[in-house]
Amino acid sequence: MPIPARIQKRLEDSMSADDSDVYDDTVSAQENTGSMEDVLNGDPALAASQVPPAADVWYIKRALKPILKRAAPGDDRSARDITPWHLLPQILNALARVELARQKVVEEATRALELNESLKKKKSTDSEGNDDVILLSNDNKRDLRSLIHPELGSSLRKTYMVVSHQTRAIHVYEDIRARAAGVDELILSYFPRNLTTSNPHLFIHMMKAASSEEIQDYVTTRLSVYELYRKVDQWEDELKESISESVMNGLPQDGNLQFSYPEEFDKKFQPDEKWIAVLNMLLGWCRTVQKMTNTLEGVFK
Repeated sequence: MPIPARIQKRLEDSMSADDSDVYDDTVSAQENTGSMEDVLNGDPALAASQVPPAADVWYIKRALKPILKRAAPGDDRSARDITPWHLLPQILNALARVELARQKVVEEATRALELNESLKKKKSTDSEGNDDVILLSNDNKRDLRSLIHPELGSSLRKTYMVVSHQTRAIHVYEDIRARAAGVDELILSYFPRNLTTSNPHLFIHMMKAASSEEIQDYVTTRLSVYELYRKVDQWEDELKESISESVMNGLPQDGNLQFSYPEEFDKKFQPDEKWIAVLNMLLGWCRTVQKMTNTLEGVFK
């Protein structure tokens, strides 16, 4: 069943809209993120039990939106260079909690519609006519049905998986390019072979409930990351025949040799993912989920 035009329009508007109607910039960072401290530092079970979408969306927006404002228009490299990569694990976990919030919205909207139908039947068969029973208005029912439309849910779920996988792959690419310490550990934590073993990240913990298609997409991304790592390792072995380790690490060189590891890396290994495109998709997805949450809350005000 295709998404009705009205719902599709709402989705497109959310993906392209400005953030001013979703984020309250007057609220302090401490007020927004203070309740997230235990979640960020806790285990997956705790993270899965606490789903504060407004705080998480605020956190994601505060960390990532400045990249789009400060980077040169259409310049993916400048966007990558000013990205706070050290925050990516927390951002990805916040993104996972927003996905849990989206699922919760669908569950609550479904439950409300089912309860309304049950009360409607009970009221129609009650001989005494219970006037205390308040049913949902037609507008409220329409809003709730828009939240649970299966095609909308499928589209948003796919978008979440894409941005989560690609963001991790881009982070690995940038750390390899920068010859950052701990790349091996980063890859193992972002793309473990066994998804059922203990992992500190909620976005990996949630993969235990992934569909077979989602698992296959994960495996494909994981293999591409490991293939990049293998090719870079082989390339570095070739470089070491004529260039020292210190030169590759960017230490001062003599006048006869000018070598930039990042520049040579860029020539050799072009990234598959466009970071600006992923950022726009990620932020648009967050706006949509936040608006879904606002719609659900508006029904019951």
